[in-house]
Amino acid sequence: MATPRTLIVTPYLRRVWPEFPSALVRHRITGFDLRAGRVRRLVPLEEPDWVIDRSEVRGHLLELARRAGAEVKTGWAFVGREDGSLVFRGRRGGERRVQEKVILAADGARSRVLEVFGLPRPPVLRLLQAQVELPDWANPEHAVVWFVPEDTQYFYWLIPESPNTGVLGVVTEGGRPIRVLLDRFVERVGLKVLAYQSGVAAGYRPDVPWRAERDGHLIFPVGDAGGQVKVTTVGGTVTGVWGGMAAVRAVLGQGWGAARSLRAELTLHYVLRRALSRFTVEDYEQLLRDLGQRVVRTLGAFPRDAFVAGAWHLLRAQPGLLGMAARLWR
Repeated sequence: MATPRTLIVTPYLRRVWPEFPSALVRHRITGFDLRAGRVRRLVPLEEPDWVIDRSEVRGHLLELARRAGAEVKTGWAFVGREDGSLVFRGRRGGERRVQEKVILAADGARSRVLEVFGLPRPPVLRLLQAQVELPDWANPEHAVVWFVPEDTQYFYWLIPESPNTGVLGVVTEGGRPIRVLLDRFVERVGLKVLAYQSGVAAGYRPDVPWRAERDGHLIFPVGDAGGQVKVTTVGGTVTGVWGGMAAVRAVLGQGWGAARSLRAELTLHYVLRRALSRFTVEDYEQLLRDLGQRVVRTLGAFPRDAFVAGAWHLLRAQPGLLGMAARLWR
């Protein structure tokens, strides 16, 4: 059974998964409260984000696959290849050999498929979040994001998952004491922990291929295995579904347009993350101070999974953002 973990996604999910059921939406978020040092800015969302549970969504996808006629065999792990066959091992030690030309490698950030076929794997990020009681100061429809670069080049977040509870989390690269960081921050903001949820995610890297040919196999890394994650926000649900759709269209001979647009989106997030990774808390404070009303409206109008479209509107609204990014890039 999949480990429960609360996620926040943009309604752009319906662009790549039109039939996504409303019943899987646990809660809605209408704005983001951005904080750095002593500076705060509220970004209202034109269309609310959705809070979902990863295990529920995966279970629904599994059921859809079965209804469509897919043969689903659980309890088997891919371990390698031999004589042109893909080798799987069961929980009780049994072995299965399969010969298939097309492989959808959707086996996570530490993809065994990519390792066996000698393909580059994406960097692995660590995630830890604590389910907490919402404090009196929290708005149950607003997610809070704290930029604390001395702890992590990413951020801390508090995402309400109901009117009474939420998840406080952090993402770091390997080697950082993530539990120490989270517990210290929980104490700093004065919250009560109910449970912990941990996991890993991939980071996008341009050299991870979206398709590759090896020894007669056509391989499509999908989701975390392909690094199909927005490294600005470390969100990969929408982009992972997008990547799966792009792979299927390619296999069916429907072109590479979906793959190209996804790579453009992820590359722009990658470039922005390179700049943000150099920010100090003073830089974040200045950035939040400089966000004019036109920029705030633009941020609220364009979901994070459509940043290519939104970026040009942002620059028109506030051209100085490009200069700040260029200065920090140097």
